[in-house]
Order: sequence, then C-alpha cells, then structure tokens
Amino acid sequence: MKLKTLTIFLLLVLLVIFCGMYFHSPNKNKDTSITPPENIPSLEVNKGVGIVTKNEDGSNEYVNTEIGFSFLFSPNWVLARDDLPTGVLQLFNYADDGTHKKGFDTGGNKIEAMLVSSTETEESPDYPEKNRAKREVLVNNQKVVVYDIELERGDIYRSYIISLPTTPDKYLSITIYGDTSNFQELDEIVESYATIEK
Repeated sequence: MKLKTLTIFLLLVLLVIFCGMYFHSPNKNKDTSITPPENIPSLEVNKGVGIVTKNEDGSNEYVNTEIGFSFLFSPNWVLARDDLPTGVLQLFNYADDGTHKKGFDTGGNKIEAMLVSSTETEESPDYPEKNRAKREVLVNNQKVVVYDIELERGDIYRSYIISLPTTPDKYLSITIYGDTSNFQELDEIVESYATIEK
C-alpha cells in the first residue's frame, strides 16, 4: 500500500513539474508562425495566373503573362479572386464577407474581368435593361468598346471590352458595378492597361 501511495505521489509530482514547465515556458506565448518580410516584391495569386506587385508610388500592378496583359489599380482595391483565363478576376473596394446581398453600400464597388469571344454583348433576361449606350474610345492606340448600361431596377454598370493581341479571337471584358461615383477607378485601370509578350 505504501508503494502504491508513493508511486501515485511521484506521478503527481512529475505532472506538477511538467505542467509548471509548460505554463511558465518563455516560448509558450511566442508567435511561432512565419511572417514574411514586408519587402516581398510580388504576390502570386491562385495558380500563378496573375501576379500583383506593389509599386513605389503605392499603386498595385496586376500582370498576367499567360494571357498577355497588365494594369495598375489603387491600393484601395483588393484582388479577391483570379481564375483567369477560364473564370473571372474580381477586385473589391470593400470588405467582402461572403454574403450575397442585393446591391452595394454607398461607395462600394466590384470590378470583374473575364475573357469573351466578341465585342458585342447581349441583354440578359435575368437583368432587363432600361438604357444601353455603346461607344468606342482609344486606349494606348487601340480601339476599345465601352458599354454604359442601366438596368430596369436602377443599377448602372460600365464595361470595357479590349482586344488581346496576344490571344487571338479573345477579348478582355472588364466591368464595374456599384457606386457610379467610383466609375473613374475603372477608367483609370483601363487607361493603364498594356499588352505584354507571352
């Protein structure tokens, strides 16, 4: 009986010692996660399709060598998704919590880009249009088609359709949704658009 009591006592002492070592360890509360240095020159997005680089002036540059284009965007925007060339690229100027609500808050916008096979767009039966204006503008000596569309429910959006010289029979459609007071942000992105060699 004394041996059994002594064994239990020693086990309890060892347990107290190990617990004390663990809870009073200097590394217990130390952050052991790896933090990358702030001067990383670029960030790979998804499968290496596009790369975002922060420029010295604070702007971000998106470069897609697979499709052959680049553009600049403000640090107020976040690249939330890049599934080009088969899906969409999305930029947000607000925190996207993943919920899908109807419309945007004041100041909120989303920019989506995708590859399309024509400069012509058709009205969607899901989004009946009230007005549609089509015009051509010159961007970096290249004709670009612009659509300003107002839906029956009041939403307005702007789309640019840009030919991709490095990808025959494909165009980059880039559209902004949300607060119209920020539509110049898309205009600036398109003005910075450049083709690059694949």
